[in-house]
Amino acid sequence: MSLIMILCIGVLVCALNPSLTKRLAEKVENITSARPDSSGQPGMFPGDGGDSSDSGQEGAGQSGRNGGREGAGGGTVEGLADTARPGVSADWLRDGNQTGYEPPDSRSVEAPASVSGRTGYEPVQEDAQQIAPEEADDLAESAPLGNTGSDLSFDPEFYPYYAMLETDMRSLYNQIYANAMDRVTVFAPVTAVNVNQLKTVFEAVYNDHPELFWLETGYSCKYLRNGSCVEITLKYNATADNLEASRQEFDSRAGEILAAAVEQGSALEQERYVHDSLMQQVEYVMNAPMNQSAYSALVNGRTVCAGYARAFQYLMQRMGIPCYYCTGYAGEDHAWNIIKLGEDYYNVDVTWDDTDTPTYDYFNKSDREFGTSHMRTGLAVYLPACRSGMDMQGNPVSDNASGAGNAGSGDSGNAGGMAAGDSGNAGSGTGNGDSGNAGSGTDNGNSGNSSTGTGNGGNAGSGTGDNGQESALALINPTPIEPLRWQGRTGTDSDAGAEGDVNANVDTAADQESETVTEPADEAERQEALEQAGISEGDVRDTMEEYYEDCGRLLREVGTGDRQFTNVIPKEMWNSVEQAYNNGAYRSGYVDDALEEMDAESFVIMLQVQDIGGGYYRLYHNVYTY
Repeated sequence: MSLIMILCIGVLVCALNPSLTKRLAEKVENITSARPDSSGQPGMFPGDGGDSSDSGQEGAGQSGRNGGREGAGGGTVEGLADTARPGVSADWLRDGNQTGYEPPDSRSVEAPASVSGRTGYEPVQEDAQQIAPEEADDLAESAPLGNTGSDLSFDPEFYPYYAMLETDMRSLYNQIYANAMDRVTVFAPVTAVNVNQLKTVFEAVYNDHPELFWLETGYSCKYLRNGSCVEITLKYNATADNLEASRQEFDSRAGEILAAAVEQGSALEQERYVHDSLMQQVEYVMNAPMNQSAYSALVNGRTVCAGYARAFQYLMQRMGIPCYYCTGYAGEDHAWNIIKLGEDYYNVDVTWDDTDTPTYDYFNKSDREFGTSHMRTGLAVYLPACRSGMDMQGNPVSDNASGAGNAGSGDSGNAGGMAAGDSGNAGSGTGNGDSGNAGSGTDNGNSGNSSTGTGNGGNAGSGTGDNGQESALALINPTPIEPLRWQGRTGTDSDAGAEGDVNANVDTAADQESETVTEPADEAERQEALEQAGISEGDVRDTMEEYYEDCGRLLREVGTGDRQFTNVIPKEMWNSVEQAYNNGAYRSGYVDDALEEMDAESFVIMLQVQDIGGGYYRLYHNVYTY
């Protein structure tokens, strides 16, 4: 009776004081929002400002399947910087890094009859379990961090999902990537993270790195009542059981496509070759094993849209062409790609082109052209907008909402032959502009970047620049900083041409030494340069015999596949090294014996040069052996 009387008094007080009732309701809502929902998944936590649902649901700055922003052309994504998904940096968005993707009205998005059902993308799934504080205390003492990846760095142009994360979430991204590389299963997060942030970070790692073909699309985590994660569990597919053999098979199949693709002319022609190769070699099969991975496409030849897109992403990355994994909705969950050619971005859907009669209906299209059939969801809404379309000859279509020129001559020119403008990009011709980029031609811009050409004031990571600072490109596999920039054959390399199985691709960032008189470094400068580079005088290869011996030893040590090794030579020895790669002498010098011992048949190399000071060059040998 006393309890009933107290409850009646409480009801009366609330009835006479509506403001009190509102405050009590808010308290109850805050409490329940921090509890798992009926499915056992964690709900929203105070301050998250986002959701942890699948990509088909409405999230921050994106449209859901049944409730997109309405208006002509889908309207604009307003307030992205203020409603960033958990873990995405609002500052990064405010600085203009989100380039204005406009989602279409979701009610108008459907797959054409000719490609209906050719989907199959599976969004990232988390299995989150709330635990008691006592269990968390035990985990804090026993759970390892694994490999934190603290020494890793990722190029934003190639890894956009990494770039969009908050700083502390990037450290978790590094840890997840490093542990996935090492196949560590269970570890404690390196930084404080809640369940919603964790899903964003895991999705970012997965979307950026198709080379992690053994990583599943799901993971598990244990969290406290306040949403803080205390343990992460990664999941791996069957290839992880014998990863070395799986990698060799994966590298071999990818290498077959890459070896031919690099012989194509412009970036567009290389893209088209990869696109066509996947259509020829891959079959769409809904229930194919491991169909979310690049492995299913490249090795098994049977996959769904996710496998097509991740294989295409991997191959384009390997050729130094930025390419992103884009997820969304196309009548069902779907995946495709966004590729960067010159200064522009394009949508590519290899899956939908690979019909009974192959087409180019979904090759290098704008967002507007994709608007009736494709809608981005999840983190993909933050990827760059695709404002231009392109025909098969590389000519622009009349669908440029931004007004940027895509013509042979214009302010921002992109052409297979010649581009002349303020920002010229030539696929296989000549670029003349304030900022020129030539794929395999000559760049006469004030700030030139050339693959195998010449720039008057370039950045000589791969190419030559009269006033450019010599430095190696950010380095690559097996470290993931930047994909390998595969080049076409340069020089004469007569041996390679005769054998037909070896391509020597040499970046001559130092060949201007033959034309420039350089004052010799004194002993103090030499010692300082070597110390800063972390090497001793004994590590310097002073003769071609020492260089060949060292290269042969290192090549055997790194083994087959996509590998890298380095050594240091005096600057005055560079001309001899360059000549050896141009005339094919390097093959008899160290490659032939190494290939025979490794039981390998083919060898591709790209040589990068870095001036470390003190009269020394460090040579980076990016090799692909199979």
